Amino acid sequence: MRTYSDEELVEKVLQGDEGAFAELYERYHKRLEFVAYRLCKNSEDAKDAVQQTFLQIHTSLHTLREPKRFYHWCCKIIHGKCTDMFRKNRDIYLDVDHSPLVSAMVEEREDFLPQNQMHFASDREVLLNMLDQLPLVQRQVVMMVYFDQLSMQDCAAILNVPEGTVKSRLFTAKKTLREMIKDYNEQNETPLNFKATTMEAMITAVLLKEYGAFSNHALLGATTKTQHFSPRGKAFTATAITFALVCVGIGYHYNQNHEEAPVTAKAPLQYQGRDIHNSQEAYFILRNWAVNEKQMQNRDTQEVTAIKALYEYLKQNDDAYYDILQQDGWDVAFEALLP
Repeated sequence: MRTYSDEELVEKVLQGDEGAFAELYERYHKRLEFVAYRLCKNSEDAKDAVQQTFLQIHTSLHTLREPKRFYHWCCKIIHGKCTDMFRKNRDIYLDVDHSPLVSAMVEEREDFLPQNQMHFASDREVLLNMLDQLPLVQRQVVMMVYFDQLSMQDCAAILNVPEGTVKSRLFTAKKTLREMIKDYNEQNETPLNFKATTMEAMITAVLLKEYGAFSNHALLGATTKTQHFSPRGKAFTATAITFALVCVGIGYHYNQNHEEAPVTAKAPLQYQGRDIHNSQEAYFILRNWAVNEKQMQNRDTQEVTAIKALYEYLKQNDDAYYDILQQDGWDVAFEALLP
């Protein structure tokens, strides 16, 4: 089955094809819900934000000037919805004195750690807790840069702020996280262990694994039913996501003294008329395309040729996304299919 680009699906929707809209919803709603959940810190608010986002998309799709940048437009809308909800709920965060927070996290983590035993998922949970304490504007750029892998220019456009403001917020967020990790490790006999040489790799890997757990949990709850969405009062069905990021336990040790290279936009790769800008986009398409090894083997030659270029792109990037693909065993399946 041919995979349509975002641009092609948008054109189909504008021609009245509701099935194409269902495909766009299926392609992105879970990713957007995860972003909303990390920003709102509330599952119900996250679901409401996604519902409102797709209602606005369905109503305003004709105003989208660049259909190939559909997901960027989705990001702009979802971040706006989350900002509105954040202000409405008057969320409170810690931004200066981390000592009480760090002490509480140390105690909570120690409750789960048997004496003299290795850590478990609590390392990831502690970092996510730290991320949650950042101001919303900083959490937004962290999610955009390290989960959605957007460029500084794209982040600035989505948030409607100068590019320098995005860089400043990201710098402050990383500085705050470094201080919180340092404080935590000083108070805890068992330091956090992430095995990453950069803050970027550490955050990306933790968010990927969390998204995997988030996505898998939703899929398990939807295996016997379809999801429904009703724009303008017209109901249609979107089948559950056909891929899941099955992220196995990957440990990352963050070296606090290591300076990472700035995040830069990579030259896009063309895949079925769609520009692929980063590893995250490539990974999602590869996993969605694969589904299972038998289905992979039944693809036609043209599809295999196109996907091979995408796999090689991810492999050459050799970052956290390719690591996850390897840990999940899918690199073996792709290597066998794409000699």
